[in-house]
Amino acid sequence: AIALQLFRKARRTPSASSDSSFSDLTDRSEMDLSPCDEDGQMNLLVSMPPASRCVKLGMLYKVNYQSEWSPRQVALTTEELAFSLVGEKLLRDSILLSEITFVSKRGFVPGVTSDVKLHPDGRANNFVHQGTVWNDISDKYSSLFPFEIQTSESGRNAGRSYYFGSENEGLCEEWVKAISDEVLACKLRIQARRSTRLQIARRHCRHLYKSDVVQGTFAALIVANFVANIVQSEVQPDPGSLGDEVFNNLDLIFTVIFAAELGINLFANLFRKFFGDTWSVFDLIVVSVSVVAVASDEVPGLGVLRVFRAFRVLRLFARLPSLRRIANALAASLAAVSNAFLIMFLVMSIYAILAVNFF
Repeated sequence: AIALQLFRKARRTPSASSDSSFSDLTDRSEMDLSPCDEDGQMNLLVSMPPASRCVKLGMLYKVNYQSEWSPRQVALTTEELAFSLVGEKLLRDSILLSEITFVSKRGFVPGVTSDVKLHPDGRANNFVHQGTVWNDISDKYSSLFPFEIQTSESGRNAGRSYYFGSENEGLCEEWVKAISDEVLACKLRIQARRSTRLQIARRHCRHLYKSDVVQGTFAALIVANFVANIVQSEVQPDPGSLGDEVFNNLDLIFTVIFAAELGINLFANLFRKFFGDTWSVFDLIVVSVSVVAVASDEVPGLGVLRVFRAFRVLRLFARLPSLRRIANALAASLAAVSNAFLIMFLVMSIYAILAVNFF
């Protein structure tokens, strides 16, 4: 861009004064060009987005390449977060929302310390990385409420972290929420553009299936089915009686509902996510046994599969996170407990051999 403006201005300059004009052309102060942005990167002379495109617009403080806080005009659009000097329309830098991986408030902010790497000419490093040590800020900026934005290492900003601050805590929370919402919306739009109709349908089905309302409904149905099994085992209705027919119909209804739930889960998460979840595989086994038991009710010898209906209640662990954590902890402790039992068995066996031989 600088070379293009030099060329255009050179064409308008008389050749008779080429020597003196060339020195004028190379003077950046006369052309009012800034080849580098505030962090030492090349400036492509791009203007800030207009207010009509902005979701949120305002003034914030930003940590610059000298690890100092300086005011910036910040504009949030549906695609990027752009900022410039206050009162200036020239874009200094921008962050693509699709490359943002983390947005959060901070209790402390990075300050100038001996850990900041310097260039040979003494300037501070152009980048404030994610590993920067957090320190208390000076008294001048002690009233700032900071927040951090981290970017993807494979993106345009190469994993760089940006630090912004606001003099008002409520305004800081508004910016964090607005940026987070726009980042999520931007990534969903990109994902939708890259997805087929089948992938979009599976994604919507997955979000619906994982919702608290759906999971709570199926958890209630599992409890209701378990209560029905308890009542049936206690009543023990005679085969062919009205009570036996009622319980058989209830069992058929619950089996159809659980089979439909399994089908939704398979459609939303097949293959890797489904078989990578132990509880989903357990659901597949229990529901499959229940379907076979209903289908083979008239076949002699296969009615014993109906006993496995009692295991349906264990599917409740997959719906309630608190129960799932307890079950996972118990499963993880089985190896250690088995080793303890093995040691006890060996010690008792040794003492049993000694007792038989000496007494």
